[in-house]
Amino acid sequence: MKSVSLDHLRHRGMQNIRIDFRFDDQLIQCAKASGAKWSQTNRCFYVENTAENLQKLFSVFKEKAWVDITKLKARQELFPKTILQKTRAAQKNFSKLSGEASARIKEFGNYLTGIRYSDQTAEIYVDMVRSFLGFCSPKKIEEITVADVERFNYEHILKNNYSVSYQRQVVSALKLFYERVPDCQLKIEDLERPRRSFRLPTVLSEEEVMSILKFTPNIKHKSILACLYSSGLRISELLNLRIPDIDVERMQIRVVRGKGNKDRVVGLSKMFLIILKRYAEGYKPVDYLFNGEDGGKYSPTSVRKILKNACDKAGINKKVTPHVLRHSYATHMLEQGVDLRYVQELLGHSRPETTMIYTHVTKKKLTSIRSPLDVILANTADMSEQSINEETRGLFLGAGKPDRKELPEVRLSGENNG
Repeated sequence: MKSVSLDHLRHRGMQNIRIDFRFDDQLIQCAKASGAKWSQTNRCFYVENTAENLQKLFSVFKEKAWVDITKLKARQELFPKTILQKTRAAQKNFSKLSGEASARIKEFGNYLTGIRYSDQTAEIYVDMVRSFLGFCSPKKIEEITVADVERFNYEHILKNNYSVSYQRQVVSALKLFYERVPDCQLKIEDLERPRRSFRLPTVLSEEEVMSILKFTPNIKHKSILACLYSSGLRISELLNLRIPDIDVERMQIRVVRGKGNKDRVVGLSKMFLIILKRYAEGYKPVDYLFNGEDGGKYSPTSVRKILKNACDKAGINKKVTPHVLRHSYATHMLEQGVDLRYVQELLGHSRPETTMIYTHVTKKKLTSIRSPLDVILANTADMSEQSINEETRGLFLGAGKPDRKELPEVRLSGENNG
């Protein structure tokens, strides 16, 4: 029986269902009957990722082909429940675009490519401008004002719970777009970015990192995760690594065209090199250091899935992404006493302020700061260090048998409750 494989696909800023099958006229007609469109870029049919469309695919391919949803189900957790709401909101805006606006947006995309913006950034900016102009339709581009931007912010961004970083990117995209629109009513100097939120990065302990590697038996998967942590690479930088980028003689990894189109060099871990050699002997990669099943780059979604499976097996309940391994690398380097300036260079940060966020989560200096309660007790004449330890042990381990009615049970974070 013929087979059809379904997978996730992000295309034109939307979450879609990718439909793959060997060339077959009957299956092509079925795909079209489901409302699927052909993507020349991705070389596949696709439809909006909704439950209704999934059921429609099952219906049109029924008794004609086996529908394999293994990949679709495996990556389902990567997309939040709100994605459907966001997808429909963006699709609604896209559908309102006039032909003239679409042409101007295409020119904008070519402009971003011409000034060497990365493909990913150019695609994101184009989608943001497309969504904004569609939202403001039928107003012409030159007639749009700051009031329309504020309305878009309240009715589209905030209503659909987009992040502050997304909102800031929208302003950046509009500034770039409107600086090339003469005689427009929207003055780019009037566009204000919202204040950047401050959130501490999630960081794994050294023991948690080792547990993740321990519970990753596949040598290729172990090599990918070890590379991310041992060198602090971004996931895009990892997937773009080619075999010549590994310099064993100088124990270096060359990162070519990282974020901001900048090259840099990071250290090659001895332990990672051992794992890498075993991987290379077994898999014999060609061109890219980590090839996909059908050649070319390895999938970023597959990397996330590998990491999630390892965390589940290791019993790690934190929300861990590949970037968390980068956060952990930077934090552990600072805890080992590596100078902040060197860590900044290894991470490829343009500003030291970006790297300084890791100083807020390092435990080296924080754990050396004494609690004022401990200082007070230590300075009390009848409370020696030994008596404090004995008293504390009695309270937390039950040696003093405190009155349970007066003292609630205390459980420390991470304590084995079994």
